[in-house]
This record gives sequence, structure tokens and C-alpha cells, in this order.
Amino acid sequence: MAEYSLEQVYTKDKIEFQKSRYTHAKRAFKELYHQTPTKFFSAPGRTEVCGNHTDHNRGKVLCAAINLDIIAVASSTDDGTVTVKSEGFPEDKVLASEIAEPIEERKFTSAA
Repeated sequence: MAEYSLEQVYTKDKIEFQKSRYTHAKRAFKELYHQTPTKFFSAPGRTEVCGNHTDHNRGKVLCAAINLDIIAVASSTDDGTVTVKSEGFPEDKVLASEIAEPIEERKFTSAA
């Protein structure tokens, strides 16, 4: 997995703002799980102007990049548990061994 610095991902005028986002996420992680996160992630945003989801069926999509992203912090566990906690939402815990097949009760949750 490639690793990039904040300066490689964000424009110069947004570095301080991004540092505060990541610092906040790191602090919240430490408060919740009593350990320091070891990985930081950014998923860039995009908007689909037309053709939403047709690309999954070999169709055409007109999309554009936007200057928003979603960030995440993580660390490994030894117990096979994946814990997902989004700010403002309840925590979900899933055993990694259960991820292969959909579970009906988890529909519309982070655990799904």
C-alpha cells in the first residue's frame, strides 16, 4: 500500500486544516481504544454527473473529482475483530471471519 505525506495529498493552503482533522481523529481513536492508531487513510470524493452505478455493468459514467474526502484511522488487533466507529454514529464490531457472507440483520449498518 502506498504511503503519502499530507503535502502530497492536499493543496498547500489546506495543510493546517487537514492536520487538525487528522489530529482530531487520532485523539478520538486514543480516547475510545486506549491505543495510538498506526494507519491513516483518505478516500477521495467524486461526484457522478450522470450514469450513476452504470459502470458496474460496463456502462459509461461522467464523473468529476471534488475536493472532499473521508479520513480514517486504524490499528491492528489480535482477536480478529473489526471495529467501525464513525463520528456521530454507534460503534459496530464484526468478526473478520463473518465478513465473507452478508448478514440480513446488519443491513443499513456500518457492520454490513
